[in-house]
Amino acid sequence: MFAYGVYAGEVVAPLFVIAGFYSRIDAALIGINMLFAIGLVHGAEFFIRNETGGWALELQAALIGSTTSRRGLTMDLQQAMKNPNVVFDSPEMIEASMEFTALQKRAILTQWKDQLEKLLIADEESMLRADAKAGANADCLRRVTNILTRLPA
Repeated sequence: MFAYGVYAGEVVAPLFVIAGFYSRIDAALIGINMLFAIGLVHGAEFFIRNETGGWALELQAALIGSTTSRRGLTMDLQQAMKNPNVVFDSPEMIEASMEFTALQKRAILTQWKDQLEKLLIADEESMLRADAKAGANADCLRRVTNILTRLPA
């Protein structure tokens, strides 16, 4: 019975995290799996100090602590709000993302739409960047607008 839990935590959950399928639930499963592994292997060392006087499980605790941090998600949302085209390769990636709520997706896409509208004005005034493709901003704006109409309000 425990073998299925190990299989889920060591094989299935990491593959789902890589694929972006229910990433938060899978990350929690991986964290629980890590806690069980640390408990089984290092359970006797919980109240022991190492040779330098530090806690024997300091490294393991730091690894668990780093996996439970929510700062990474907050930074991604802030970066996505500031400059969506840097975080996402296409508007469709925002629509398919499982990391953001519909309200957050709408906010990111609205920001992207505003930026694209300003770029279109710059394009009309012949201020097109040297490496920019003609019509790329208009096409992206059309895709962003289509996704905004499909998102629930």
